[in-house]
Amino acid sequence: MAKTLAASQVAEQAFISARDYGVEPIAVSDQEALDACRQFALDHRLLVEPSAGAALAVAYERLGSLPNHQRALIVVCGGAGISLKQDIFDY
Repeated sequence: MAKTLAASQVAEQAFISARDYGVEPIAVSDQEALDACRQFALDHRLLVEPSAGAALAVAYERLGSLPNHQRALIVVCGGAGISLKQDIFDY
């Protein structure tokens, strides 16, 4: 469902930063991403694409090491490719 997450190549600086700062990769299912999109729409009256829902799922479900932190920054962007006419709200 999240069509904008796949990069054909990782930028060198992003790779170095991820290695040096201990970035923790977390995988979420399509369903978790879609559920997070729906919850975000209910909470904030904003539509976001499933790629943003993947990041939001980590926050809503408190996945990975997120519960060990007092503050978290979740970058949410990408509403241009989503509308109420799409099927993501039917899952």
